[in-house]
Amino acid sequence: MSNPIDPTDPAADSAAETPGTELEKRARGDLSRKEQAGAVAELDEPKSKRTRNILIALGAVVVLAVTAGVTFAVLAPQSTTPDAAAPSPTDGATTAPGTGTDPGEAPVDPDAPSAITACTTDNAKATLGDPVDNGGVISVPIIFTNSGDQNRFGEQVACTLEGFPRVEFISLSNGTAIGAEAVREESVAPTPLTLEVDGTARATLIISPANAQDCNPVQADGFRVFFPGATDSFVIETTDYQACQNPESRVIMSVGAITAG
Repeated sequence: MSNPIDPTDPAADSAAETPGTELEKRARGDLSRKEQAGAVAELDEPKSKRTRNILIALGAVVVLAVTAGVTFAVLAPQSTTPDAAAPSPTDGATTAPGTGTDPGEAPVDPDAPSAITACTTDNAKATLGDPVDNGGVISVPIIFTNSGDQNRFGEQVACTLEGFPRVEFISLSNGTAIGAEAVREESVAPTPLTLEVDGTARATLIISPANAQDCNPVQADGFRVFFPGATDSFVIETTDYQACQNPESRVIMSVGAITAG
């Protein structure tokens, strides 16, 4: 039989406010702590979510940055600058100037005229000047003129001369030389000359009378004149002089070096 509760007993008030056994009270106390922990967890949950969201966002940024870097590396144009350490294909090789073998050099036309070329029958002519009679010995200048007739390119350029011309009498009937070729008169040394278009130079031809005993004189039809070192020649027609047919006859003709004038 249970004891009645005294309403004036303080313990009775406490028992009335918290009904149940001590085990129930502890249970309720545990439940209260769990509820408190849950409440704290609920308060911390937004912070955890924010931290996680930030980390996820940072991770996404990193991924995007790496992806962009890879894409740029793939799409960026490759440098064409040669490796400084790599040997050039032309290292150790030499290219003669003007040959056109250098990749940066234009090909050279081997038939193109140079700025200054040698005087030849293509761009110059030879004529006789006024003769001077010195007691039967005739001095007559051979005048060389840059005619400016510069081959198929149509250019008129300067030409050069140096040395002694070759001169011989000629017969126009058969085109052959008569007698011996003029010997060199070397009192004046030759010098290089440049003839501009219409410019002139000269060499003095000295002709002695063809009256030697073994001369066998004959009327010549003119002279054949060669430029120094050239194989092509001019023919200057004149019947004013006799030649010795005998090539062994004493010399009756000499020629000096080409000089300015």
